[in-house]
Amino acid sequence: MKKIIISILALATISISANANWYAGGGLGFGFSSNNGTSNTTFGIAPEAGYKFSDKCAAGLSLDFSVSSIASGGERLGSFQFTVNPYFRYNFVQFGPVTLFGDAVVALGTTKEFASSKEMSVSSSPAFIWGVSVQPGLSVAINDAWSLVGHIGGIGYAGTKNTGAFQINLLNQLSIGIFRNF
Repeated sequence: MKKIIISILALATISISANANWYAGGGLGFGFSSNNGTSNTTFGIAPEAGYKFSDKCAAGLSLDFSVSSIASGGERLGSFQFTVNPYFRYNFVQFGPVTLFGDAVVALGTTKEFASSKEMSVSSSPAFIWGVSVQPGLSVAINDAWSLVGHIGGIGYAGTKNTGAFQINLLNQLSIGIFRNF
């Protein structure tokens, strides 16, 4: 019985690997906005892995680590954020090696905020955060094994235990990544 189970697992592993449907990689993100003397800067890193069901559909998981800073006058507000982001990807159009896609993303995580001024520094306790969004993206296949992937902004709803807000960030957030197809 043990040999049969091991054989089935080995065949399943070989068949999944032979299909070349898995991918892994990650991205770097950067966002900046400025309005009436207040600037907001965000930097993030996001390792990611997923599975392609077909040429049109894929699903994956991204882990996002980001730091944000809002500066106004002599005060600075900031946060550290960690989220787990399962997503569903749909490829809309393909022009040779270039593919336009959209990701439907659910974000679940935690954030810790801090504030500092010339007089003092204050830190809050971690808070649970969540969100749902649609993020447009572009993939460029370098060859059969490697792809460059970029996202620009998104539309969605994000919240914490007590607050929430609808967000449209189409032009002030950019992430670029590289992916290996297996």
